[in-house]
Amino acid sequence: EAAAAAAEEEYVADEHADEDDAPVVGIDPVQTLIDRLPTCINRALMDQVALDFCTYNTKSSRRKLALALFKVPRTRLDLLPFYARLVATLNPGVPELGELLVEHLQGEFRFYARKRIQENLEGKIKNVRFIGELTKFRVCPPKVTLDCLQVLLRTFSHHNIDVACALLETCGRFLYRQGATHVRTKMLLEIMMKKKAALHLDERQNTLVANAYYYCNPPENVQVQRKKRPALHEYFRFLLYRELNIRNLEDILKITRKLPWNDEAFFQYGVKSFVRIWKVKFGNIMCTASILAGLDYYYENLGLQVCDAVLEEIRLGMEINAAEYNQRRISTARYLGELYNYRLVDSTVIFNTLYSFITFAAGTPLDPEHNYFRIMLVCTVLDACGQYFDHGKDKRSLDTFLAYFQRYVWTKLQPVPMDTDIFMHDTIELLRPKIQWADSAEAASAAVQAIEDELRAKYRLDSNNNSSSAAAGAKQEEQDQDQDQTAEGAGESSDSDDSDGEKRGRGPRPEGDGEEEAEETGSAEGNLSGSEGTVCDDDEEDEEVVLKEKMARHSPEPEDLAFVEEFNKMMMEATQARMHDASKVQSLDVAIPMHLRGAQPRTEETKDGERVVMTFLSRKGQQQELRLPADSKLTDRILERQKKERMERELNKRLVMELEKQRESDDEDQDVVGGASSGRSQAGGGGSGGGYSAGSGRGERRGGGGGGQHSGSR
Repeated sequence: EAAAAAAEEEYVADEHADEDDAPVVGIDPVQTLIDRLPTCINRALMDQVALDFCTYNTKSSRRKLALALFKVPRTRLDLLPFYARLVATLNPGVPELGELLVEHLQGEFRFYARKRIQENLEGKIKNVRFIGELTKFRVCPPKVTLDCLQVLLRTFSHHNIDVACALLETCGRFLYRQGATHVRTKMLLEIMMKKKAALHLDERQNTLVANAYYYCNPPENVQVQRKKRPALHEYFRFLLYRELNIRNLEDILKITRKLPWNDEAFFQYGVKSFVRIWKVKFGNIMCTASILAGLDYYYENLGLQVCDAVLEEIRLGMEINAAEYNQRRISTARYLGELYNYRLVDSTVIFNTLYSFITFAAGTPLDPEHNYFRIMLVCTVLDACGQYFDHGKDKRSLDTFLAYFQRYVWTKLQPVPMDTDIFMHDTIELLRPKIQWADSAEAASAAVQAIEDELRAKYRLDSNNNSSSAAAGAKQEEQDQDQDQTAEGAGESSDSDDSDGEKRGRGPRPEGDGEEEAEETGSAEGNLSGSEGTVCDDDEEDEEVVLKEKMARHSPEPEDLAFVEEFNKMMMEATQARMHDASKVQSLDVAIPMHLRGAQPRTEETKDGERVVMTFLSRKGQQQELRLPADSKLTDRILERQKKERMERELNKRLVMELEKQRESDDEDQDVVGGASSGRSQAGGGGSGGGYSAGSGRGERRGGGGGGQHSGSR
């Protein structure tokens, strides 16, 4: 300010001294020109100002313009490059303008350096930036700039750090790459880095110094070596990570099915690519799970290995707990929920993972009380698949988990951050709109304690019951489960013959699918693996308790138990027998058309040689022709079999004809014997009437006997 005041006084004195040189006009054209300077925000406007100033080039106008440029507002740093351009443009013809401006800036810098007042930082930065811009336009000598930098490094603290970094960011690279100033600039940069290492600077100042140094002397760019992969691997990555979206889902699935999944190397790379879900766009995670479900229908080990690797990735994230992997952990949690939607994992895996989020290393440095990230993971999984836990055991499991989850939330520092709190309440209200959220940590702990007391009482109901009854009940339960599994196996074998339209895992779970089948082994009570560790973790035991309770109420007799056991055994044998019968391939019972019976294969002459034309029927009753080479083994076997069948038919026909002729000859002999007997009976009856009756009777008996013998021989 003192330098500016002195410069202004000098300007006023010079103006009176050069009064005769100034043109006499009504409006001062130089002042008009100066008023235009703040609006010149591009090179064309500033060049026009330089051209107009040449018309009014006097000593007083030069001093007036230099003072106006020096008084640029400290908040208009964007004007400094254009002001320096104006001075550089006029400097060849008007060198006095640049000298006056540099002199004013040097005086202001010395004033700030001498006073060491820790205020007006914007003015200091404006001063050194202007000096730096003039240095780049070769108006300010580089020696002046380096002297200013050296002064700042002598007392490298407080505002001097910011001012030195601003000067280096403006013209440091220009000075470092100039031959005349390279050595000194390099020396000053090394001094600055040594002071940075010796002084205890805060994080902001360390960042400023590092940025200024690397702006002047950037590190050598080491070209990143791109990993070389086989072309097939690159193509699969292109499909999965870049091209996959909801519109081309079916097309991508058809293409990926054609890839060589039987190759062990490609199979393992495919598993690795499916596990790295964080490389997929977050909105396409559902599409990736759909592709995996479609491939798992044909390659069962693929889905199994991917699910195992995803669970391992989730566990590894909890063990490391590094903030740099947070986005990866969110994507993996979402992926797990989508895998459940496409039936690649069951609800037991989901609830085990949810309980691990709130119990694994809780309260330790891996999950401190001020870290709320696991709440986000729980809400991400529930947001993906929680809408399907609305029926049966899964509904009860989710209700129980939410009670434990509330207690876990209250163990964190309150209040919960706003973004986490909004996401948590939106997710839970979507799943359970009528849930009563605990208003304190004591209320949440009381709700959990009530659930655990109820379960403990439930599991101790039959502790004093008869051991034989309990064993019988357990045995009956095992047999019932075996029957269910057998029925399921038969159902799966029958379903496998259906059309390809119904594919396992090709669509999301329908609403209300609670997985109440017998293969579901997880439950809400089974996953209560909290810090108490007193609740059993297998839902089958819950069913066993119910069976024991029923047996104890009815008090069955030993005879009844034996009957039930024999009945179950009989039913099991019958079911297994039906399974074996159902597994046999049913023979095709289709009537052969009349015009095809006895038809012989015909031969055709083609350019590939002689062909034998076979006619066969499909299951739908359609006639199709198959042309086989005449010299193939298949044709020889078919013709040989037909020849044997034809010879066998002719033999059977000949035997039947001979038997028919024999039967006809026997009938003729019987007719002849019957006629002779009738004639003798009539002759004996002509002698006396009394003897007729007896003779007739004997004749009838003999005739009857003879007839019986003949019939027997025939």
